[in-house]
Amino acid sequence: LPHVDMTSVEEELVRELRLALLQYRGLAAPPQGFYGQFFTRGRLLTYLRANGGSLKAATPRACECLDYIMDYGGGMLALAAAAGDGPDLFTPWTPTGFYGHDRRGVPVLYAK
Repeated sequence: LPHVDMTSVEEELVRELRLALLQYRGLAAPPQGFYGQFFTRGRLLTYLRANGGSLKAATPRACECLDYIMDYGGGMLALAAAAGDGPDLFTPWTPTGFYGHDRRGVPVLYAK
């Protein structure tokens, strides 16, 4: 589906950003499952717009964020999964969750 308000210029820049991220991580295609969401058009568009539409500025920032999520963030997910039925030390100290919906009806996630 087309993004709600993505321009044709942004669409091309998002394609280029996705290719740059795939090359940076040494991937042939976006990963499946949880990590695949970080290669979606909507997510990549946020990096592009947050950097004034500059692919040159958005690429290193997106790479930094991807490194954090795939390296450090993945470790946190693994720790939480490994705890299984044990004591929940993660949730009480991590204010994260879905807190309603935006004007399009998309769930809003708060993560700190």
